[in-house]
Amino acid sequence: MAFSKNLASYNDIARVLTAAQAAGGGRITLGDRGKATRWRHRAYYYRKLLRDLSASGLTPFDDMTLSLEGNAVLIEFSRVEGTLTTLDGQPLDLPEAPSIPLSDAEEDALFEEARRFALNLGDEDE
Repeated sequence: MAFSKNLASYNDIARVLTAAQAAGGGRITLGDRGKATRWRHRAYYYRKLLRDLSASGLTPFDDMTLSLEGNAVLIEFSRVEGTLTTLDGQPLDLPEAPSIPLSDAEEDALFEEARRFALNLGDEDE
């Protein structure tokens, strides 16, 4: 089954991934394994759409992995393990991963997608 290329149709995915990322990971439990599998596919496709829109090719979810656990999807974000030091052995603090701001072109594309979505809201009854 083909997934929608309309970014607005992934609002549910975006909300879950953003909350899970802020918490350092999470788990979403769905009705059955089939629904969990479909959710995971949609989440990965959402990340692909973001990457396609990104001028840099990066997304806020590049370090995310999704694993099935029965009827749940485990959402994990990679963490650096180990100790970083200079070449002479002095400890270094590892900065947080940089935020990836949207370029003007990306913001324009998202705005246009939202505008089309809003215009089509009333068309379902026709």
